[in-house]
Amino acid sequence: MNKKTIVAETILETLAEYRPNRGMPEGHMYAELCRLISLDVFQSIIRELEAAGYVESKFHYVTATDKGREWAAARAPIAAS
Repeated sequence: MNKKTIVAETILETLAEYRPNRGMPEGHMYAELCRLISLDVFQSIIRELEAAGYVESKFHYVTATDKGREWAAARAPIAAS
């Protein structure tokens, strides 16, 4: 798995699990990731996630869609009993 894929999955998991109905400003996300990826790469990740239907971006505010939340839920670890 390459770095771009890992970052894309991390963004989607963060939006879906920790901010499921609220989303997050793109600038706040990039501020946390700028040590790892360039702005161009970050913007391309957001565009690709949006084109695939996993996130919705309006006025630089990104939220996970139902499809994105379902993807994250399917990847969530099962809690130990």
